[in-house]
Parts: sequence; C-alpha cells; structure tokens
Amino acid sequence: MSLFTLIKQLREEVNTLRQSLQDVSEDIRDIQSQLRSRDLGRKERQGLNEKLAQKKVLQQKLSDEFQTKKTRRDEVQQQIDEERAKPKPVPKAAAQSSASTPAASSSSSSSSADASTCADASSSASATTSSAAVDLGPKERVSEPEDLPAHEKFQLGELPCDEAVADFNEMGLPRSLLRGVLSIGFDKPTAIQQRAIRAVASGRDMVALAPSGTGKTGAFMIGALARVDPRVKRPQVIVLAPNRELIEQTTEFAQNICRFLGLEVFMAAGDTRIHEPVCAQVVVGTPAKVLTLATHRQALLSLRCLRTLVLDEADALVTDDEKVEHLKQFLRYIPKESQVAVFSATMEEKADEIVKKIAPGAVRIDVRTTQTLGGMKEFKVEVEAEQKVGVLCDLYPLFTRTKCIVFCKSIENVKFVVEKLTEAGHSNIALHSQLDPAARTEALKQFRESGKMLVTTDIIGRGIDIPQVAVVVNFDVPFNAETYIHRTGRSCRYGKIGSALTLVTNSEKDAARLKQIEEYRKAPITELPAEVETAFS
Repeated sequence: MSLFTLIKQLREEVNTLRQSLQDVSEDIRDIQSQLRSRDLGRKERQGLNEKLAQKKVLQQKLSDEFQTKKTRRDEVQQQIDEERAKPKPVPKAAAQSSASTPAASSSSSSSSADASTCADASSSASATTSSAAVDLGPKERVSEPEDLPAHEKFQLGELPCDEAVADFNEMGLPRSLLRGVLSIGFDKPTAIQQRAIRAVASGRDMVALAPSGTGKTGAFMIGALARVDPRVKRPQVIVLAPNRELIEQTTEFAQNICRFLGLEVFMAAGDTRIHEPVCAQVVVGTPAKVLTLATHRQALLSLRCLRTLVLDEADALVTDDEKVEHLKQFLRYIPKESQVAVFSATMEEKADEIVKKIAPGAVRIDVRTTQTLGGMKEFKVEVEAEQKVGVLCDLYPLFTRTKCIVFCKSIENVKFVVEKLTEAGHSNIALHSQLDPAARTEALKQFRESGKMLVTTDIIGRGIDIPQVAVVVNFDVPFNAETYIHRTGRSCRYGKIGSALTLVTNSEKDAARLKQIEEYRKAPITELPAEVETAFS
C-alpha cells in the first residue's frame, strides 16, 4: 500500500472515530441530564446509571483507538513530508527544455509561450515525469496578459480596489466578461459584489465576509475571470469548496458565464477520473481531489499558470482536520505570487487565525453588518423529542407551499424522519453522505425541479442556492451559532422573504445551544405563534 493510500485511509478512520466520540459524548451528557431529574424512580435511575457506565467504557475505548490512529496518521504524514523534502532529480530532457525556454514573466513576448495548448501540457507532463518525483513547474505565476486589447483587460481605474461600485458597467471589467455577467440575468451588484469583484480582479490577496445568499459566488467568480487569459489552455483559476453539492453548483454557475468567454470549466470531485492533463482555465473541486490531480505522476493538473486560488466557505475548509491538511499540502505547490481569495459567511476566531497565515496582509471586506437577511422570520417551538415528527407532519402543508429543507444532526435522524414522513404519506427526498455521488446529485436535482421537502444533514448547509426554498426547519438544534446561520441562509436568499423554525426539546443541551445562537444573533428567537399560517406566509 502506498503512503498516499495509507494516509487517506488513516484520515478517514480518524474522522470516523472523532464523530463516534462526539456521538458517545452527547449520549453521556443526555443521560447525565436525565439523572438530574427528581422525578426518576429507583429502577429508572439504576438503569440510567448502568447505561452511563457502559457509555463511559465505550468512550474510553474509542478515545484510546482515536489517539492510536491519530498518532499513526501523523507518523505517515511525516514520512510523506520527508519524501517530498528530498532533492528531486530533473530529467535531462526537461533541463534542456528549461534552459532553452525564456521565463514567462521576462517580457510581453512571453504571450506566445503562455498560449500553451493541451498538447503542450501533455507532452511536457510525459517528458518530465519520473517514478521518483513530479515536476510541478516554476514557482512564479504566468505574466499578466499585457498584449490583450484594452477592452479585454480589467481596468482598475483610480478608485481603491475595495471601493464600492454600484454598477457592473463601471467596474472596469473586460467587455466579453461584462456581456457574460449581464446575459445570466445579473442586473445590479449586491453589497459584497460591489466591493469584492474589483478587489479579486486587482490580484490582491483578500478576505471577504458576507451573509448567506448575498452573491459571494458571483463576486469571486466574476473577479477571478477578469484575470484569465483565454489563450492559455491551462488552469488559471482554482476554486476549492468543502463538499460535492457546492462544487456542482459553482461549476454550473461558472459554465453559464464562461460559455460567453470561450473558457472551459472542469469539476474535480471524488469520483472524477481523467487520464490526460486538464486544459480548462477554471477548476472547481475539493482540496483532496485537486491535490491528487496536481501531484499525480503524470501532472494531470498544472499549477504553473495559476493566477487565482479561491477558498469558498473557507471556515469549513480550515477547521476540518482532513480538509485543512489537504489544503496545507496544496498551498506548498501553488506559485508563490498566486492570489488567494477567501470567502465565507462566518469566520470563527480559530478559522480567522489560520486564514491570516494563509493570506497575510490581505484586503479585508466585511459586509455582514451592512447587508443582513432582513426578510427572515425566525421561530422556535418547544416539543418533546418524540413529538418532533408529529410537528413536521402537522405543518407539512404550510412548509410545502413552496420548498422546505429539514436539517438533522445525523444520518440516522435523516433516515428516521424520512421513514416517518413517508409512512404518514408525505412526499420527501433524502440527502446525506452515505448516498453515492450519483444518488446525491440526483436527489438535489429532483428537489430543485419538483421536490417540496428535502430532509438532509449539514452536507448542504453551506452555499447551496435554491431560490424557491422559503422554509428551513432545524429538526435538531444546530451544534453552534455558525451552523445555524448557514442552515437558515438556505432560505431568504437575495433579499427574498423566508422562515426558519427550530424544534427545541427541554434538554439542557438544547437550551445551551439555543442560548449561544441567540447571543450570537444578539436577539431572542420568537416563539411560534398560535396562528401558524402567519409565520409561514
């Protein structure tokens, strides 16, 4: 087994054990909460104590196994890092080629060299491939397309790059890109787009924070495309995102604009299989898959022409152990002058510290206070745990006037809710990570086109844009305020009216989580009114 296969297996095992530990810890807290009740009989208390003891034994066993796997994972990662640090032999043919080719950034005459074809990339990859190392190209980015016509280049003008510009026509965008933007129905830029598009197009490292549903995808994609040279048939923009559903959506958005620009878009997800170098100018994928393609012995994804790296839903990328490890490895290979653009709706302190290390000195744009989801109506209802499904069934006719997403804390809860709703005769669609990629894609497609209720985990809690969604239900209280913000952001997008309902039990765990959410929002969540129709109209 290769080191890369082993490290992937170990990461999966570590993440599985971490989730199991979290589940057991929650079970222990629930039992301890029940034991505090004065209404328990002797036998009930004895049974709970026995159950608690069993859970604690399991917790210790999982903890020991978790530490063992984590230590082994770190050891293998160190081996991989040491292998990468070894001097890499350069084949003679590659050395001669390098000596005879002028640097891309030396003069404007480099444009002909920059306008490389897929055939060039393929032959270069095969010429420089060896069993010992992978040649990822020079560490400086391709020169700016100075010899392009003025109307096809981004014009910064006299305004600072992060100054708000309220009209797409006044942003200095290349003419063909402007036509693409207007053709997909964009009329007036949102608050984040007014400030972030030109900041990305200027080439500066940047961090942009804006509420869910306010146009972040359009902001980074339009800005990044303004820097692309259509003659260069190699990746110039790479967008990294945390999950397949968001990747598919971002890829579709990019394709809609790029068809007017003569640019190609490539999606790099877990099941992507290719045998030739990527020739698309725009790549959208997960950190793991993009890293695999970039470090492949046949150099399937060249990074030597990369101009812009976008981290979408960045806080999810940098706080997940596996994703952040892939991201750290990938950052070692990108040209040192490549731009890094970070976008997110939330940014915890821990995530912010990591982002500052990735993009030190970045331009920072934060419109979370200037453009909030003002059309959102948020409610809570206190119910017993066993009554939750009954509430969904009672309110199903109101929830499904348009579209509704029900978020659960686990795959098991999704399956349980789907089963009970189906038994009650209520149509619904399930979506979770145990489904294979094709089934996940089909489930989301079906919900977009004709479905009324989607029951899911937080797998689509970030970034997914389905304009018809008017109601979000938290079947389980979110683990933290950031998750609540992302979940409820699936409704009320682009200034539309939406509602969110959170089902709260009388457990201390739910009470603590709800309190944290209300403190984060700086406002209490309203009790569901008796006249429920007014809440979801």
